[in-house]
Amino acid sequence: MIKFKLKEILAKENMSLNQFAKLAGIRYEAIWNMCNYEELAAQGKPVKLISVKVIDQICETLDCDLEDVVEYIPNKK
Repeated sequence: MIKFKLKEILAKENMSLNQFAKLAGIRYEAIWNMCNYEELAAQGKPVKLISVKVIDQICETLDCDLEDVVEYIPNKK
């Protein structure tokens, strides 16, 4: 499973999703999907695509590495 940590990062920065979307030049819906990825998957509505360009813009804006934003958690078998 992929876990996006953007929601936690923005909370620490006291920044709304809308503020970050404008700052990063990314559509609000893309940010919202990343921040609500786990909840959507649990509802059977998983996010199917998040572009590399969006992830690159997030890392560029936050001046961070990919590992700061995305975490891989092996699926339970």
